[in-house]
Order: sequence, then C-alpha cells, then structure tokens
Amino acid sequence: MTKTTVITCIAAAVILGSTSGAIAQAPAWAIATWKGTLDAYRTDPAGPNRALVVRADGTCGWGLTEASATAAIQSCTITGDSVGLLTSAGSTIKLQQKNGKLEGTFQTKGGRSYLITMTKQ
Repeated sequence: MTKTTVITCIAAAVILGSTSGAIAQAPAWAIATWKGTLDAYRTDPAGPNRALVVRADGTCGWGLTEASATAAIQSCTITGDSVGLLTSAGSTIKLQQKNGKLEGTFQTKGGRSYLITMTKQ
C-alpha cells in the first residue's frame, strides 16, 4: 500500500466512526425539569416527591430533588410522546405526555406499582 492509500483509509475510518456514534436527541416537548409526586408511596423515608430532568442529548436524570436528578445521569428512552426510564435502584418508570404533563407508573424492583403525574417546570 502506498502512503496515499493508507491516509485515505484512515480518513474514511475516522469519518465513518464519527457518524455511527451519533448521540440521540430528545424532542423539544420533553426537554425540561419535571416534578411530581408518587401517589400512595409511603415506603421511602425521603418522601414521595421526585424530579426528572430530560436533557437535549437524550439523557435523563432521576432523583428526589432537581439537584439529585441533575447529578444522576440515566439512560432513558423517548419515543413519540412517551418516556421510559430504568433507575439505578432498579425501578421502572413509564410516562406518557398528556395535556402538557407526564402521567404514568413507577414500578419498584419488587413489583409494587404507583401512579405518578409530573409537571414541567
């Protein structure tokens, strides 16, 4: 192989590698800090309030407060008008956008399920 061929192959690999590693983007409606309360959730001494932060790059944070949610980056799935999230504690959150709010369920790792409604801040 000549030097020109090697350089061309390296350049092609760099270009292909950079396009295949594209970062997902969240839809505009989802990008925000969302706050809500888990209905009838009394097992957590910290209380039932939760915060969800959806970032433009498609990553999410989940926590008891906005501050803890911004620190805990989570992988989430945003499709159409729904958001799905698996927390570091193994809980599953499934939310649907309805009338400017996110409504859905919070299911603990143990299988208990709670309703949650979140409001965009």
